[in-house]
Amino acid sequence: WLRGASERLVVCAHAYAAAPALVTARWAQAPMAAVVYAAELESRVPRHRMSVALLKRAERIVAISEHASRLARARGLSPDRIAVVPPVLAPPWICERPSFRAPGSALRLVAISRLVEGHKNLELLLRVVSVLARTGIVERLTIVGDGPRRRDLTAKAAILGVADLVDFVGVLPDGALGELLATAHVGLFPSRASLAETTSEGFGLVIQELAAAGLPVLCGLAGGAVDAAKPEWSVLLDPDDVRLWATALERLFENEIQRAEMAAAALAWARRIDPLQAPRAMLRAMRP
Repeated sequence: WLRGASERLVVCAHAYAAAPALVTARWAQAPMAAVVYAAELESRVPRHRMSVALLKRAERIVAISEHASRLARARGLSPDRIAVVPPVLAPPWICERPSFRAPGSALRLVAISRLVEGHKNLELLLRVVSVLARTGIVERLTIVGDGPRRRDLTAKAAILGVADLVDFVGVLPDGALGELLATAHVGLFPSRASLAETTSEGFGLVIQELAAAGLPVLCGLAGGAVDAAKPEWSVLLDPDDVRLWATALERLFENEIQRAEMAAAALAWARRIDPLQAPRAMLRAMRP
């Protein structure tokens, strides 16, 4: 089938599949393109590093962020073969209008994350809430997602004395998640670059999903989050500086006009998303 196609192309959708993709491409006498993210390019596991090395034989490399592109170049992949195509998607819950917050009322915060990897850095949010707990700035922090770290994070919230301010709601279907986001005031994405895990965020689609709900987003200044966040509706912060995050939330609490303007900018940006733009750009970038 591949040999008989008028336009032949083998796409390696993950670096660890480089070997079979390369064999298939050579057998079919077809060009090979590959998509790279971030974590697989940082891996120290020898067999994973060998797979990444095979990508040097790909005619085209599509990186999902400038961060991933830098990692690819650091692994010896040719800059001339690398194109950056951010995976901008339109989530199903683009709201009609940003949420209203009465002057002086506390902030409802929300984060969406797998509770698996440490680099998601959710402990930072618990510490920030503990710093602001007695100020009346935070009404509630809701963490959406599940995984093996949920028990430890729940225990950490109790140790910090903020268990009554933090809700771990697990995985939610799109409808319920959309309803939750519609009542929130600020989205949080504290991901960091982890030396222990040798990994970082490849892009950060959650950042844009939060923006599509009409939320300003505070983001960790690390990895691909820098590519996903837009300056008109986000703030990039040191993911290790608790005081900086607390101060940023305090400013949004005190300045509802600024928060509302960022929320409106986020929603306007989301409404301009063309769901076909990213896949079309990716197909163009994959053609040698």
